Amino acid sequence: MPTVDFGSVTLVVDEGRVDAFFPREHDEVKAVMKGLRAQWNQDRRCWIAVTRFAKKSEEEIVAVIEKAIGENVPRKWPATVEKFGNFACASKKYEIKFGAAGLRLMLPDGHPCHYKLEKLQGASRERRGITWTIPARHATPSVIIPILERAAREDRKIFIDAVEPYGGRTLRGTVPVSPEEADRIGLAAGRVVFAEYSFVKAADPQVVNMPVHAWAFKVVSRKDEPGEGWDHLGAGVDVKLQYLEADHAFRAVRKLMSMPEEERPPRLDAPHAADKWKARLS
Repeated sequence: MPTVDFGSVTLVVDEGRVDAFFPREHDEVKAVMKGLRAQWNQDRRCWIAVTRFAKKSEEEIVAVIEKAIGENVPRKWPATVEKFGNFACASKKYEIKFGAAGLRLMLPDGHPCHYKLEKLQGASRERRGITWTIPARHATPSVIIPILERAAREDRKIFIDAVEPYGGRTLRGTVPVSPEEADRIGLAAGRVVFAEYSFVKAADPQVVNMPVHAWAFKVVSRKDEPGEGWDHLGAGVDVKLQYLEADHAFRAVRKLMSMPEEERPPRLDAPHAADKWKARLS
C-alpha cells in the first residue's frame, strides 16, 4: 500500500480506503475524517475513510487532509520541512522524520530524552514506547533541537562503529542474474550498491549483524559470464565488491534512507549470494 508520510500524521492508501494514523493532538485531522464519514478502528488504532462513504477518491481524501494540515501549522514550519525534510538516520536505532504536519522521532528504549519528551506539551508516545509524534505547533525549538542533535550524533556513532571494521575489505563472487538485471541492481564498475544483511551473512559469514539500514559497497569490477546457467540467460555476473569506508558508507546510507521508499534502488539479498564467495582484506 502506498504511504503518505506527513511526519506526525501517516496515511496508508489502499484501493477504496485511506487509513489515517495520527495523535489526538491533531484535532484538525480528526475533524476532516469525521467529515468524510470515517470510522475509528480500535484494533489498528487509526481512522478509516472509505471512498464510497466519503464520496471522494483516495487522492481527493489525501488532498483534503493535506489542506487541513497546511492550514494549522505555524507560518515558518514549511520552511523547516524544506530544510530538514530529507534528513534520515542510517541506523535502525533512531528515526527523525520532518513532515508537513510535524515531527516523528524514534529513540532507543531507555534513552534519557524520553523523559524530556514526556514533559513536552503535545508530544505523544506511541504504544510500543520508543516513537514520538510531535505536531508542528508543539515542536518547541529549545526542547527539540538539542534532542535532534544528540540523536543525530548517536546515530552516526552506531553506524560508524558497526561498519568501520570492514572498510576496504573486498568480496568476490557470482551474482546469479542476467546482465540486464545486474544493470537494474546497479552492478556496474564504480557504482555504489546496497545490500541487506542476509547477503552479507552469506557472502562474508564473519561479519556481525548490526542495527544498520543497509550495507554499502563500491563495485570494483564486473564480468558477465555467458552460459546455460541462471534461468537460461547466463551463469550470472562475476563481481568484486568493496565495503565503503565508514564515513562514505554513512553518507550513502543516509541518502538512501532519505529517498521515498518506492524510489530506492534494489538491494542485494541472500539469493544474490547463492554461489560461493570469497572475502579478503585489500
